[in-house]
Amino acid sequence: MKIFVLLFSLFLSVPAFSSTVSYRATHPIAWMHGLPTGESPGWSSKRWFITEIQEGNFWNAEMDLTDLRTGDTYTYAEDFEQILFQMEAGWEVSKKLSFSVALPVVERFGGILDQPLDDWHIFVGADRFRRNEFPKGKNHWKIQKNGEDTLATDAASGLGMAVLKWKWWFYQPHLTTPKPDFEGMALSFQTRIPLRGARSTLSTGHVEASALFHAGSRVTSWFYIWATAGLTKLTPTPGLEGWPQRQWAQVYEAWMEFPLSDHWDIVAQARYQSPLLDKQHLEFQYDSTEEKYQQAERAASGWNALTAWRGNEALGFRYHFQKQNSFLFLFQEDWAIGDNDGRRNFLYVNGSPDVALVSQLQIAF
Repeated sequence: MKIFVLLFSLFLSVPAFSSTVSYRATHPIAWMHGLPTGESPGWSSKRWFITEIQEGNFWNAEMDLTDLRTGDTYTYAEDFEQILFQMEAGWEVSKKLSFSVALPVVERFGGILDQPLDDWHIFVGADRFRRNEFPKGKNHWKIQKNGEDTLATDAASGLGMAVLKWKWWFYQPHLTTPKPDFEGMALSFQTRIPLRGARSTLSTGHVEASALFHAGSRVTSWFYIWATAGLTKLTPTPGLEGWPQRQWAQVYEAWMEFPLSDHWDIVAQARYQSPLLDKQHLEFQYDSTEEKYQQAERAASGWNALTAWRGNEALGFRYHFQKQNSFLFLFQEDWAIGDNDGRRNFLYVNGSPDVALVSQLQIAF
């Protein structure tokens, strides 16, 4: 935690930027690949510094899968809390071109949210996702193939990569609105450079790249929106050797801000990310023989987080304390539309993360 304390002190003392960047994707496998997230098409200052702190609770009960191609048995489980600190420095190269460098740091530990989350599920009468069957406050990430561990460590923390981003803001229609960074269209190209090897589980050990399209607009004086679509070519994931991994990852995201006054905005966000594994080659191994308990097993496990579209949504507020300076707070939940668990529900969850608290401090200079 020493590195987190140091970075937190920096968070309180350094300036940030005045554009809009979404919170980082923190699923541990998405983290290894540095998968990109959405952001507004433009910016509103010649240089910037972004800081983000995010605390998330991860819960995927242990599951076993059979590879229908080879007969191998795979085991997967997540149970930890994670604090993310990300810093990004950027520069306007020209009116339509910018460059930035981001350094994401993570600290994984047992945490304190397991019991409050379980209590909340009891209070509202919701599914407990088998949290009551396991000890609370653990720091554990498990990947096995035929009973043998394939992760070099199950509790990694630190800095794993540097993210380089070029953005071309090729269409700039209205730069005199209160939120000019929301206006227009842009293309961005992102490259992740590993700073630690694959054994760290904080990167894949390979250079990876993504291409993204960004578009945004002021719909009315009380409603601003931007959207992002992105594509990433994936390299093999350490620890998942032999698993049916997908070679491409997609992301789609929308971000909306509703100004309430000169100082307060309501913020709403939604993101969809494509599956990491090809489930047609996998079969879930149930411990139960009754269908309702099998559905509960699958819903509590990492099945949805690995083989289905991962959805996240966030709701929060932005407080403006100067013209271009603000503090952002978001509460993030996991979700996706559909009856993926076979329980006739409108939504399904992935648990990775289950919930997260996100804060950003943005100060233009």
